[in-house]
Amino acid sequence: MKDFELKVGDLVRLRDDLENGKSYEGMFYIKNMKFKGFRQVTKLCEVYDIPTIKINSDNQDYHYTKEMLAEVKRPTKYTTIYKREEPILDDKEREYLANVIKPFRDKVKCIVKYKNYYNRSEYIAISLKNDTPIHLPYFNEDTMYKNMELNTEYILKELGLWIRFF
Repeated sequence: MKDFELKVGDLVRLRDDLENGKSYEGMFYIKNMKFKGFRQVTKLCEVYDIPTIKINSDNQDYHYTKEMLAEVKRPTKYTTIYKREEPILDDKEREYLANVIKPFRDKVKCIVKYKNYYNRSEYIAISLKNDTPIHLPYFNEDTMYKNMELNTEYILKELGLWIRFF
């Protein structure tokens, strides 16, 4: 996670994927802490030597860590100072593609998600340098590779496939 400095008065939005009872940077998240939209940081604190911010949610003060945040805005200009970069592929998708391209990884030019409008399905095409592209099996639309945009060429580094598995 990128390091950034929070200030009293900053507006913060929570991540959507926080899990009840899970620890984030040493602080446990409970479902009562959930709020929608942006809330203002009321105090910078330390709880058991863990840097936290205090936010009032439904007339109750809760402590949050940076890892719990999805976005932070500075109200002076409402400039976004931090936004979590979500990975394009989830772990299963990344592992599958990494295994598929492993024998010819150095020949991969890009990976693209295409839509077949005839049967409302999608598929992944792997473009190779100086060779015919490889088309993976069709899958139902919006069921896999959800964060990949249609008809967009992704290099291996953008998909987290360059170093992570090799």
